[in-house]
Amino acid sequence: MHVADGLAEVRLGFDGVGPLHQGFFKQERFVLELGEALAVCGAGPHELLVSYDTARRIGHIELVVEPGEFGCLPTRTDEGWDLAALRPVGVALAAYRDAVAGAYDYRVASFRGGIRYLRGVKLCSLQMGGQYPPDGTTWSRCVKFAGNEVCGVGDPEVGVLVITLGAEHEAYLSTCFSP
Repeated sequence: MHVADGLAEVRLGFDGVGPLHQGFFKQERFVLELGEALAVCGAGPHELLVSYDTARRIGHIELVVEPGEFGCLPTRTDEGWDLAALRPVGVALAAYRDAVAGAYDYRVASFRGGIRYLRGVKLCSLQMGGQYPPDGTTWSRCVKFAGNEVCGVGDPEVGVLVITLGAEHEAYLSTCFSP
């Protein structure tokens, strides 16, 4: 969907989501509101993957970020990776999820939201944290590296604002969070 100036372009992709539910997620008003919220991170296009794993009964709404197109990136500090720049993304994804759930199917409120960083052959996934449904203001203390989950310190019930995984994972995180 191409949008007007001042809004980010959002492209939707689906995996395991049937045509009826795809229509819910494609609701133009919700996609435009998401594009408006994501504009602080760049004009896009921003790829949004909505997936559902029937066997595990888990849905995901993930922003797929490739190098060079996304301005909202964590920054390295003495304490770890500061996730403050991701707040508008998390809040936007939570609002999008809640809008779809409220208008069409309340089960969508249980979908997990997050960001999937693609960096060549490296893949990192960071999920929103806090109590369900997360509001997008905090992030999980865990990061998935190509299917392996590594967790840092923090309360999973609250989520974290800074992620620290240790020196052995620093190079991988640095690659994932690079511009």
